[in-house]
Amino acid sequence: MKLKVQMEKQKSYAITKKNEAHRRGDIAEEYYWLGVMNAMDWAPGSRNDWDYVDGEEMPKDEKIEF
Repeated sequence: MKLKVQMEKQKSYAITKKNEAHRRGDIAEEYYWLGVMNAMDWAPGSRNDWDYVDGEEMPKDEKIEF
C-alpha cells in the first residue's frame, strides 16, 4: 500500500473515532484523536522545519535528519 493511501485511511479512521467520542461526550478521547490528526498533518511537512509543532523555534543541535 502506498504511503499516501495509508495516511488517508489512517486519517479517516481518526476522524471516525473522534466523531464517535464526540457523540459519547468523551472530551478526553475526542482531543486525543484531534492530536493524532494534527500529528499526521504536521509530520510529512516537518522534514525541513526548524520549529516544534507548537511553533516554537527548535535549537539547531536538536534537529534530526531523516
